[in-house]
Amino acid sequence: MAHVGSRRVVALYAAIGAELPTGRAHAALASRGVTVVYPLVTPGRPRLSFHAVDDPEALLPRGRYRIPSPDPARHPEVPLEAIDLVVVPGIAYDRSGMRLGYGAGYYDRTVAGLAPTRLAGLGYGLQLVDAIPREPHDLTLGAVVTEAGVIFTEATR
Repeated sequence: MAHVGSRRVVALYAAIGAELPTGRAHAALASRGVTVVYPLVTPGRPRLSFHAVDDPEALLPRGRYRIPSPDPARHPEVPLEAIDLVVVPGIAYDRSGMRLGYGAGYYDRTVAGLAPTRLAGLGYGLQLVDAIPREPHDLTLGAVVTEAGVIFTEATR
């Protein structure tokens, strides 16, 4: 994550299934004084909210997806505008900045309108594919980070 040193608030996700875990990223960011926030799916809300979390062990499985999430009573909400970088989970990514998610559209709706330079995918190299079909509502990532390094997408060129 070459550019994270200049960031002050970074949104991570709590990994589920085969997603790349973010615990080490959280520790590295927090050690640099970065505020780390995590998303929360709230029933009846079409968008994610983000909440500051000091210890990712405090995240508990919530909702129908059982995603480890912050407790909004204990973790303060941080407005999207205050987040410098949103790290987005996915099933697959391509070099143009497209991402295949789980189909619920929470990230697409939440970050609609943010510049691609504020969005990065995080995954394993085997998740990088040649092309992902684009829908009009799909978000575009500025970078994809894998164990092989950072790929700056066409959206940032």
